[in-house]
Amino acid sequence: FLLWNAATQLTRDDVQTRWQREHALAQSLGYSSSHAFRRVIWPQLALRLRWPLLAVLAYGLTVVDMAIIIGPASPPTLSVQAWLWLQNADSATNAVGAAAAGLLALCLLVCAALAAVYVRFIRSSDNLTSGDRGHQKLFPVKKREFANLFNAVFVLFLLYIVIMLTLAISSVSGVWRFPFVFPQTYTLDAWASVWQSSKAMWTTLSLALISSGLVLMWCVAWLELAPTALDAVLRKLLYLPLLIPSVLWVVGLHHMSLVLGVDGQWSGLLLSHILAVLPYVFIALSPAYLGFDARFAQVSASLGRSRLAFLWMVKWPLLRASLASAFAVGFAVSVAQYLPTLFIGAGRFQTVTTEAVTLASGGQRSLTAAYAWLQFVLPLLCFAIAAWLGKTRSFKIAQNQGTIKAT
Repeated sequence: FLLWNAATQLTRDDVQTRWQREHALAQSLGYSSSHAFRRVIWPQLALRLRWPLLAVLAYGLTVVDMAIIIGPASPPTLSVQAWLWLQNADSATNAVGAAAAGLLALCLLVCAALAAVYVRFIRSSDNLTSGDRGHQKLFPVKKREFANLFNAVFVLFLLYIVIMLTLAISSVSGVWRFPFVFPQTYTLDAWASVWQSSKAMWTTLSLALISSGLVLMWCVAWLELAPTALDAVLRKLLYLPLLIPSVLWVVGLHHMSLVLGVDGQWSGLLLSHILAVLPYVFIALSPAYLGFDARFAQVSASLGRSRLAFLWMVKWPLLRASLASAFAVGFAVSVAQYLPTLFIGAGRFQTVTTEAVTLASGGQRSLTAAYAWLQFVLPLLCFAIAAWLGKTRSFKIAQNQGTIKAT
């Protein structure tokens, strides 16, 4: 999520050109490449990644489904323990669960305050304006650190490949006894079961596509039309689902669905996914949309074009990578929703995630691997399509005897 948001910012057509020029200008003043990035590009990029970083931190502190599967069971993580306490029929035990969820929220607020202090430090740091160009001492260290970072990313990439290959082999495995490295027999029974219960996949796709599409349109409309003062006030409310622990937020969401009379209905489930997707899409889209160069609008207006023509022909095409990225992030968040689907759906709707988490506690290894692979493939395809849509395209325009290559 962090890498995707950073890549979206770095590959925007307007920002990429400006930051390349600023980086080249810093190098022309005698700064090394790494120092130019640290002093010019990184302060701008870090400000745009502060909310995505907080979202990742909130997810890591409050996640329940992943902690149930791979986390320690004795003792469990605080989020899982709060979830168990909140599920208890005893009101006193429920109060303990609410207190644990409040403690998680307090931890998030403390981390958010530390992040705000760090952002203030970046803005006012004398180290960025000390004039040290770092040719002799720091540049070799940076180069070595870059090599170490590349090796770490390469190892992580290999780890992902090994995991996905293991899942793929497990999904078609039949008899697989210890100590054999590979299965003795192969079968497609697990994938046949997935195909026969394809309703879970279609439910997942419909919820993800509709919720992401509606949220993206709402975010674009809000960022385009909302007054600045109103946006500054309500923006904090949009981020509340990130700061409130998921276990506590889902319980409140369930009560709201009971009041609205949509508990156990598809409309209520869609509403819960929309509310879960909204902050992530807003975080992914806001930096690019608010950082758009206003001079493009001035040039378009000077040419007599309407605002709608400017949006359709200039702004949205330049932001297509950010728009596609935000949609893909929302799609992935919707696919991964476990607690809202379980609570608001009242067990009547099965998705790929709920099936995968349920099967993970059982002994059907091949079926679990098939659903896990499907849970991985669906967001991967959406991110791949988003990357293709946001890819810079080149075309040639014939002009008299020559050609002009435009991007």
